[in-house]
Amino acid sequence: MKIFVLALLSLYLILTAASILVDQISQKKLPARNGLLVLFSILLTVTFTYLYLVLDKSSAIYGIGFSLFTLFVVAINNGFYLHGKPHFKHHLIRLIWSIVLLFLLYNIA
Repeated sequence: MKIFVLALLSLYLILTAASILVDQISQKKLPARNGLLVLFSILLTVTFTYLYLVLDKSSAIYGIGFSLFTLFVVAINNGFYLHGKPHFKHHLIRLIWSIVLLFLLYNIA
């Protein structure tokens, strides 16, 4: 179960990083600050996941939640830059996905 949850989290982080990198390389519609915030949040998520699962620091789940929330906020900000308003359904799905990932991480440790 732990490997499955890590694979889901990894896939989510890889797709998030890929989408911001593709935009920065090809379209450059988003400010570089947003790209750096996404990469920083991904680094935080990976670090806190390591602390939580490998070093067994139970309080690191709060860091994972914070970093996933940061990704969520940056995604809303990106929606304003790209479309003038965020797409409600897209962000609702992202929020539910983040909550599911947190729930799964909490239950496997």
